[in-house]
Amino acid sequence: MIACLEDGSGASLTPCVTWLLASSLPNLYVIEQQKSNATRTSIVPNFLMSRMQSLTEKNPWCQLYCSNRDGLSVNRFEHHVYAYKGPTVALFSFENNLYALATDCEWRESISMWGSEGTVLMQLLPRFSFIDSGRIVYTNHHTRGVFKGIQIGSDYKSPVIKIADMATVEHYDVDLTLEQVEVWGCANNSVRETQLKQRAWERKEVEKIHNRKLKLENWEENPDRMLLDWVGINTNHNQRV
Repeated sequence: MIACLEDGSGASLTPCVTWLLASSLPNLYVIEQQKSNATRTSIVPNFLMSRMQSLTEKNPWCQLYCSNRDGLSVNRFEHHVYAYKGPTVALFSFENNLYALATDCEWRESISMWGSEGTVLMQLLPRFSFIDSGRIVYTNHHTRGVFKGIQIGSDYKSPVIKIADMATVEHYDVDLTLEQVEVWGCANNSVRETQLKQRAWERKEVEKIHNRKLKLENWEENPDRMLLDWVGINTNHNQRV
């Protein structure tokens, strides 16, 4: 079950939280397994229990990122969450508060608000409440001149949650301590496999570039020198008169 990981990294996803999510999230986050044509006579009569069973046993979510395990940093968050092309549920824990952000599209870097009708922000603890939906997510960690971090809430000037560099959190403009962030992938296994293949390809490309730089021990073989020579800049100082 996804709520009981052996290493304790899924501490936020308790049975109570699982029940709240199963009872309130749109259907696209809870993948219902197709009924088998086999001779199966037992049917779960309760709709909510069926959704919980689907969420925890039939098609469990996969944990993409956990700050307790992977580190509370922008780099680690992007590495584990980006390129997952499916719906996700992110859990933000800070000083007795627990929020769930369900996004029906992949996380992205953008200075514009993003999200659609299936994107939902809910407060789970200390009380349960639907907070906002739609284009409510802002994620910018690299563009200068504007806020760097994550904002959640349709009001850009006064968001519900504002996280700067995965270090501090503002909750309705009140500074609090960010304790834990978890992100769960809600799509089928093929989406996760595609993300892992993309990451593996990126690692190989980085290794190629690194190895290529190591081999260029001689300035004569450096492509930067060739570019300078092409524009008429003499870089061979030994030949200057």
